[in-house]
Amino acid sequence: MFLQLVVLGLATGCLYALIALAMVIIYKTSEVLNFAQGELSMFSTFFAFLLLDGLGLPFYVALPAALLFAMVLGASVELLFLRVARERARWGSLFLLWSFTLFVAYLAIWPE
Repeated sequence: MFLQLVVLGLATGCLYALIALAMVIIYKTSEVLNFAQGELSMFSTFFAFLLLDGLGLPFYVALPAALLFAMVLGASVELLFLRVARERARWGSLFLLWSFTLFVAYLAIWPE
């Protein structure tokens, strides 16, 4: 029982470490926090499942097709969303700072 808990704890910790490592790699390469990496991998996994179970393709055909689909999906998300977010990040953080400052000033001026 104790050994099983230790193994499950180590496995869970390794999964958390892999997720954190993936987020660090994405942030270092694109300088934008991408919280959609789980959804991208889930979508690619469902595509692979569709190829395997729905269309009945063999594994050696479905795996490269799913990997190619994941690469195209990741590249399109990077081109359509991450580059735009990186360019707007400078203005967005400044906008958030000023909007929060104005909100605090509004609360200070209008006492209830």
